[in-house]
Amino acid sequence: LQDIITMELRDTFPRTRSEVEKEHPELREDPNWQAYISQGGGSRPQVYDWTVGGGTDINDALAEGTDYGPQSFASWYLGARKDYTTTFERTAASQGLTKYWAMKFWEAHWKLPDVGLARELLFRTEQVTPEMFRSILRWQDYPPDLLEAITEIAYNPLPRVDVRRMHLRGVLPIPDLFVGYLHLGYSPVNAARMTAFTVLMNAETKYRAAINAIRGAYVHGVIDLETAQEMMLEVYAPPTANDIPDISDLPLSEVQREAVVVAYEEISTQTAR
Repeated sequence: LQDIITMELRDTFPRTRSEVEKEHPELREDPNWQAYISQGGGSRPQVYDWTVGGGTDINDALAEGTDYGPQSFASWYLGARKDYTTTFERTAASQGLTKYWAMKFWEAHWKLPDVGLARELLFRTEQVTPEMFRSILRWQDYPPDLLEAITEIAYNPLPRVDVRRMHLRGVLPIPDLFVGYLHLGYSPVNAARMTAFTVLMNAETKYRAAINAIRGAYVHGVIDLETAQEMMLEVYAPPTANDIPDISDLPLSEVQREAVVVAYEEISTQTAR
């Protein structure tokens, strides 16, 4: 039976279906033959060990993970039917594929961009949108529940120096400062320590800037000594433990809070010395 089917697929079988069934009446009851006929003389795709047009192996085409639905990645993004050739169609037909499935294999054979390349395309072109980036992740077999999270971390976090400077300039409030350190990979405890350290360091920076400004004004004769002394007493005082942000300002989960409370107690004790 398989030889008969193969000969007909490859146009080497000299007789028609009716002639074959007349000579081999048992085929009329053969489920394999009837399945072949019901599919219009072609088979549904299997993983064949053969090479098709353009030197692309069918196994590689299937391994790309592209689905065969109407919304497949290849169909709506890669222009998957471009360069489809009749040579490929004839070769596929000789192996039992209908035109429909030959086209689907052609759509599936295109190489998808890996996640790193897709990330570059997301940032540097307008062709790949965040939605398309998530689709690329899906066709790379990442779990659907992680697509949104992976898309979020594709973007670079704020650098540590910029986090500190943005807090100094009032751009980042305490909660965002803490989250900024979390995004850089610090544990909640160390992020809390870095937050307290940054607040103290920035307070000292402001204090020194104010003192230097007052001294400069006095040196250049803008204010007299008495005024300079009064201003130094009124402006920023050196940072103390009171300048450490309250732990309630930090966006902590219940699991994180206990460890951070201990770290904060250590910071307050050391700062008070």
